[in-house]
Amino acid sequence: MADVSLAEQIRRRIDTGELPRDRPPKLWVGFGNGESCAACDQMIYLNQGMNEVDTNETTYTFHAGCYGLWLGELIHRVLHRPE
Repeated sequence: MADVSLAEQIRRRIDTGELPRDRPPKLWVGFGNGESCAACDQMIYLNQGMNEVDTNETTYTFHAGCYGLWLGELIHRVLHRPE
């Protein structure tokens, strides 16, 4: 997905179910541990902020910025639902 913006990549992953469509009930914030980011697939280094969200089925790790983009997209979808 080299020609696709990160925001568009996140939108597509939400649409396909690769990322949660709802805000999860649990969130942890800390530093990276070498895992891959669920949004951009890049490693989250030890000196980078990491957000970890836990759904009932899966745990997702995000760079702090990627988490913000994902959360912003969820908010956008709630505010712009067709009536």
